[in-house]
Amino acid sequence: MPQLLDMVTLVAPFAPNVPAFTAASAIRDSARHFFKETFAYQMEIELDVEAGVKKYPLDLFFSDVEIVSTLEIKKANGKPLNHLPNEPEQDVEGSPIGYLGSFDRHIVLHPTPSEAQTLTVKVAVRPRFDAEEIEDSVFGVNAEGLRWGALAILKKQPGTDWFSPAEVSYYEDLFLDAINKRAYEVRLNNMPNNMRLDIPSFN
Repeated sequence: MPQLLDMVTLVAPFAPNVPAFTAASAIRDSARHFFKETFAYQMEIELDVEAGVKKYPLDLFFSDVEIVSTLEIKKANGKPLNHLPNEPEQDVEGSPIGYLGSFDRHIVLHPTPSEAQTLTVKVAVRPRFDAEEIEDSVFGVNAEGLRWGALAILKKQPGTDWFSPAEVSYYEDLFLDAINKRAYEVRLNNMPNNMRLDIPSFN
């Protein structure tokens, strides 16, 4: 996987004399926002479910990324579980048909599993605050959007060769356009049930 410290060329032509460490920090912050809003960084987990246990943490599976959302859970036969808006009042046991925790880093199965089984969980992730790398395939297709977000951050840094407040809104607009375009592509082509994504303003 490419190291963030090696990505200085992504912004260097637009940010004179920017150090690799500073560029990496801006790219990481840009990536955290970009992937939070687009769900474009996805991974799958093989989750071993135990009989009688209904709640499972998911963040334990990762080191350099954190979960943004649980997108889909499937049984071994490929049948997806339903996302439940509320926890059912009755706590029964059986074969799980639904789950809670779509926007959390754990899931709660319903009914409580009555036997062991393996589920496939698809999650959207983003780099952690201290991440040092981004998966190559994910970085490649999203590099332009990450560049605009990083430049919007860098141009706000006073006392540097690349400080340019007049350019901030320009790069913020490019970043928002990239987010909206990528989120639409992900929702249209890759999201379970064509899930709708709300895109907030840049911050």
